[in-house]
Amino acid sequence: MLAKYVIAVVTILGVLAGWVLVQHLARLFARRHPEFGPLREEGAGCGTWCGCSKSEQEACRRRTDEVEEKRHSMEELAGPAASRGP
Repeated sequence: MLAKYVIAVVTILGVLAGWVLVQHLARLFARRHPEFGPLREEGAGCGTWCGCSKSEQEACRRRTDEVEEKRHSMEELAGPAASRGP
């Protein structure tokens, strides 16, 4: 009987630890590949459907604009050779 509880607890903790690992790997990938845009965390940021206030939606737009500006400046620094592809 006690073994079932231990198995359940270990399974739940294992799943949670696995999810934390997946989030960490996604953040690392997003940091290494800024060309794909910012990482969209679950529950973070606003969409037009989520019921966020106008000020929260504006803050999200500003952050997105800042990321786009950084991406464009990185592309400019890389020069035309980087944008041609293989």
